[in-house]
Amino acid sequence: MSATDDSHLGIYSTQRLESLRMTRHAVRVAVSEGRLTRIRPGWFHDACAHPDAVDAVRVGGILTATSSSAHHGMWTLRDDRLHVLVPRNASRLPDRSSGTRPVCVHWAKTSISRSIPFADPLQTVVDSAHCQPRTTAVILADSALNKRLITGEMLEAAIPRIAGWCDAGSQSGTETIARVGLRSRGIGVRSQVWIEGVGHVDLLVGERLVVECDSAEFHDRYRSANDYQRTQELIRRGYIVVRLTYRDVVHDWARAEALILEIVRAGRHEWRAGRGVRGTALAL
Repeated sequence: MSATDDSHLGIYSTQRLESLRMTRHAVRVAVSEGRLTRIRPGWFHDACAHPDAVDAVRVGGILTATSSSAHHGMWTLRDDRLHVLVPRNASRLPDRSSGTRPVCVHWAKTSISRSIPFADPLQTVVDSAHCQPRTTAVILADSALNKRLITGEMLEAAIPRIAGWCDAGSQSGTETIARVGLRSRGIGVRSQVWIEGVGHVDLLVGERLVVECDSAEFHDRYRSANDYQRTQELIRRGYIVVRLTYRDVVHDWARAEALILEIVRAGRHEWRAGRGVRGTALAL
């Protein structure tokens, strides 16, 4: 056996094997030959299986929250815990451990998949909201909305306390972190605002403070000729530009926030009527 469909992560339930027209005898042969390995009753994996998915099945469920979000293509922060969604009637879980990794167990309100070993997009976001900080849940929700994996109506019905913080226009988790952080301070901020002659900017605070956020940990997008030209055009038009790296946003947000708050408290984020303005570019 080999994992030919990434959506299954090399995991095979008995039902899936039956759908592949494998008889019980064929399964026993595959196990004896090492092409399949039994995880627990009714579940097997092949040599290409994703280790997180194997661990989740071993615990007694499927991946969810930040352990499943990346498999949907959602923007995901690192989380050292293994998040497992188990059936609502689960009482004796086969194995509550995953080596040295802490396991966070989530109980499903309905039945869980016995085909794909990770929760659907909405369940993934819902479970994240139950055990993660608000910002992390909003990151997943924003990403799911942006990729049209879920709708705003679905989110509002499932977790209204999170829905009000979300923005389907958000292009990255760093953008979401900055937006939620500023909104938590009572600062008005808009995502993906179109500025004539420049294009879309990540965040616009007030009328003239542009905040651009790198979305990748090991990539500084402020290196291409186009990025320099964008910044120069913004400055020419009188905007203040703050460019933040992934590290600034994810690991040192307090310092980045302090800079933005200083600009806002001075009122520099708004146009000054009747006065000429000069743009400024700032980078931490």
